[in-house]
Amino acid sequence: MILDAKEVISDVDKYMEIIEKEEIILQKDGKKIAKIVPIRKRKRRRDNTEEVLKAIKELTGIAKELNMDADTVREERILGSD
Repeated sequence: MILDAKEVISDVDKYMEIIEKEEIILQKDGKKIAKIVPIRKRKRRRDNTEEVLKAIKELTGIAKELNMDADTVREERILGSD
C-alpha cells in the first residue's frame, strides 16, 4: 500500500493496524521514500536431533555390516560405485 508520508505521520494511530498486517510505502512529492514492514514472528524450528542421530546410527550400522571402514566409505562416496 502506498501512502503519503505527511498523512501517515500526522495520524499514525490510524495506520498502526494496517502497518501490523502489511507493508506500506511512504511517498513524498510523488517519490517513494520509505517502506514500513510488520515484524513477523518466526516459526519455531522443529527439533529433529533425535531423527538425525538415528539416521547416522543406521548408516554406521550398514557400513559395519558391509565390512567398510571409514576410509572405504569416504572412497566410495568420492569415487562412487561403478
